[in-house]
Amino acid sequence: MTDTATVPRLGAGAVVRGLAQYAPRLAKWPMLAAGIAGSWLLVWWRSDGVTEVDGALWLIRGVAALAAVTVVFAFDDPSVDTTRALPVARRALMGVRFAVSAVAVVVAMSPAALVLGQYLNTWSVAVGIALEACAVLVLTTAAALLLQRQLGITEPAQFVLLVVVGLLMVVQMVGQRWPLLVPPGPQWAEAHWRWIAMLALGVLVMVWQLRDPAACPLRRFLRR
Repeated sequence: MTDTATVPRLGAGAVVRGLAQYAPRLAKWPMLAAGIAGSWLLVWWRSDGVTEVDGALWLIRGVAALAAVTVVFAFDDPSVDTTRALPVARRALMGVRFAVSAVAVVVAMSPAALVLGQYLNTWSVAVGIALEACAVLVLTTAAALLLQRQLGITEPAQFVLLVVVGLLMVVQMVGQRWPLLVPPGPQWAEAHWRWIAMLALGVLVMVWQLRDPAACPLRRFLRR
């Protein structure tokens, strides 16, 4: 009778520890640093001219758009074709990337929140602008993951700027009928229901793109 060797199975924690030494090399730190510096400079340059809520909101929107373009560089991954076949490794790497992007967002947005927070004098305004920023960040991240997985673009960040430009064009086109970038007032609550819908769409796309490549295709799942 032959003894069968038992192959130890590595858990996600062991994989994360094993990849920790390689993960920092995969991030585009110069681009992340440049984007964060640009966000800080924008606040420093324009904050002196802000004297009311509307001006503060537009400056925060600009910082959020710059941060959204910046953080997607954390998802550029030349190794995606290799790690795609290793679900645990891919989940570990994506976790690291999301952590890096979250830290980059906090660092990029903190000066705007500290300097302009005094103008966000009501809970409704503060939650509303936070919702707008989250929606833009989630939509750009979802676009990067979509380009990466569906079109095979391993480094999609360079194309996400076009997504932001397209989003601004859509906002302008539908602004007369469905305004989005509005000042606090009668249209504020209604506009932010639209932002919630956009945020939900971005989350759904992200979840779809983060599915295990070996999982049942969505079309087959829907036909069941």
